[in-house]
Amino acid sequence: MQSSHIEVVRWELPRLVSSIHDGRLRIPDFQRDWVWDRRKVVALLDSIYREFPIGSFFFWRAPMVYNKYFRNIAALKLPPPRLSEEVLFILDGQQRITSLYVVSHARQLIERHSREPDGDPELLDKLRLYAEICFDIDEGVFRLKRGTDPARYVPFCDLMDDDQDSLEDALTAEQRKRIRQCRARFKTYPFSVIVVEDKTLDDVCDIFKRINQGGKRLSLSDLIVASTWSTDFNLRERMQTDMNRWLVDSTFGEIEPEVVTESLALHLRGAATQAAQLDLHLDEVEAAWPLVIGALQTAIRYLYERQGVRRGEWLPYRAILPLLTYFFCRVSPEFLSTAQRAGLAHWFWRSALAGRYGQSATTAMSRDRIDVMDALIAGRDPILPVRIASAAELVKLRIERPGALKNALLCLLAVSEPRDLRTNEPIALTPELLQVGGKTARRVFSRTAIRGEGAPSSELALNLALFPADLAAQIGSQPPSVYLNTFADGNARIEQSLASHLLPTGADSPLRSDDYRAFITARADLIARRLRALAGFLD
Repeated sequence: MQSSHIEVVRWELPRLVSSIHDGRLRIPDFQRDWVWDRRKVVALLDSIYREFPIGSFFFWRAPMVYNKYFRNIAALKLPPPRLSEEVLFILDGQQRITSLYVVSHARQLIERHSREPDGDPELLDKLRLYAEICFDIDEGVFRLKRGTDPARYVPFCDLMDDDQDSLEDALTAEQRKRIRQCRARFKTYPFSVIVVEDKTLDDVCDIFKRINQGGKRLSLSDLIVASTWSTDFNLRERMQTDMNRWLVDSTFGEIEPEVVTESLALHLRGAATQAAQLDLHLDEVEAAWPLVIGALQTAIRYLYERQGVRRGEWLPYRAILPLLTYFFCRVSPEFLSTAQRAGLAHWFWRSALAGRYGQSATTAMSRDRIDVMDALIAGRDPILPVRIASAAELVKLRIERPGALKNALLCLLAVSEPRDLRTNEPIALTPELLQVGGKTARRVFSRTAIRGEGAPSSELALNLALFPADLAAQIGSQPPSVYLNTFADGNARIEQSLASHLLPTGADSPLRSDDYRAFITARADLIARRLRALAGFLD
């Protein structure tokens, strides 16, 4: 009788966490990082306590040649497995298992990390929060934080520690009964474990992809990392080393992994749909990697330098980056024609202002690959949106609300090369200045400078300006008429400075009369005209 390559067994929590602790149970290198927050852990503990099913775990009994291909989780402080040890890799259930281990061993992990001279304070703080996940003995529920009665609220890590016998000393008989019942349920809860063996690495990656594709527990990029993984090529690591480390010192910031996978799919399949991304194969991804990642860097430089996208979060739509990457895979930036430069600029602004990729983005990307990018590459006129946002839509934008149109406004303010109102010198767009939300937002009219009942809110996005911190501090709560008169004494070109911020100029400017309502209307018209020009519409 032929032996089966699939084994279904029952594990219990002590065996599960001890297998993690001893290094016999590992996470394969193509898995994602541990990301669960405490509320999900509390829900998991509650399900186990109530003896609800939490799903099966899938393990791979790997040949020993793969022992070194594991993902290390810094929080666990586990030694690497010896090459002679048999290792089980977690194909499905990493988040649940890792969370159970951390919440069970929180105190031991805190102690290990505290002994390190260069320990990570943020990691220690996170572990301390896990040590606060408690069982409420009176109500029989799990909570995020210990209450005022230490006897009533027992940290889960103490509950599962066999050396904590003194826990019961101060309890009533009923509480003692409940805590013993809780401990027994966790130590005897039957976890369903499916173990596969005698499978190749390709088989295992395929199993991993199929398991998670059905439940949609992982992101699309996680599945692609798994399906294109090999011992020589790890897409997740290459994204970090070849892309995000290049961006670490810039104001642009890291990009989402989906940008990379969509760029690869557009280049290799001509489409960015989920089906096209999941159809990517290791050999072609590895071969195309240098070209695509180089084109992606070129696309980011183009957006940063030409279109004012000084921060990645200012991108009106993520879809813009993969489409530009597709274009620069085929056209070198040194050889762009005048028509191609104009076409790219018009497409960027029209896409931002027309809500081009607000819905069904991957389908629109696949269409625009043909209608826009292939047309520009071939020297034809691209098919572009004909509708753009109006001045009335600009007036509705608020500082605190994200959106494609607000992002386009921020890019416009940056690409206009703003100048200091005091000196007319160009303003350095530092990372601190580009944080325009919340308390760091620089307003043309301060809250106290707005007059009249029923005046528009000072939180309108059209009240934003890229003023450096010292200029904003000098303006303070003064109305525009006052600070502009003050700055004019040292800046003979103050009108030019105002124009660089797309602020209304001239003696009849509403800034000179401190008329906030008229200012919003005038600036909306001014910015709308400027956006139409950038989008290639001739008035």
